[in-house]
Amino acid sequence: MYGMMQDVIKGDADASKIMSFLQASGGDFWKGALVGAAAVLLLTNGAVKDALAGVMGSMFGQQGADETGAEHAPETGEA
Repeated sequence: MYGMMQDVIKGDADASKIMSFLQASGGDFWKGALVGAAAVLLLTNGAVKDALAGVMGSMFGQQGADETGAEHAPETGEA
């Protein structure tokens, strides 16, 4: 496999070697590759990171507004 990857990097890709590698790889390899790719996409997405931070913060008793530094106005009780 190392030799095949070196050939690809050099620009000397052999389609038959690549196809035989892809066909010889087991189903578990492709499942792992898909799970890994999905994890990378999700964890590099800003919205997903913010959501995970919110979940983790709520698990440990922190509030999202307090983390952003927003100050709360004191309630005076006057209407």
